[in-house]
Amino acid sequence: MDEHPWDDPHGPGSPLARLVALGGRVLLLGAPLDTLTLLHHAEALAEAPGKRFVDYEQPILVDGERVWRRFHDIDSEEGAFDYSAVVPDEEAFTLFMRRP
Repeated sequence: MDEHPWDDPHGPGSPLARLVALGGRVLLLGAPLDTLTLLHHAEALAEAPGKRFVDYEQPILVDGERVWRRFHDIDSEEGAFDYSAVVPDEEAFTLFMRRP
């Protein structure tokens, strides 16, 4: 987790990016597909119109003191993109994980 970027925590320089660069794999045993954070890495890297972002504040510790910091990230709650045109009745992450 060292050198984890404060903003764009799913994108370049993130632990997810390092996992991909090293050829790492993710094993989900009994976890629902919508918990696969690695797919947010793909969304963060995608250069496409309509990408949604959020700004939020969260407390962090700095030298043992709690301070509030503002963060900027892709919208991982509602989705970085509107997938409804291609996946109208299904969770987008579930579709991405299907094998042909």
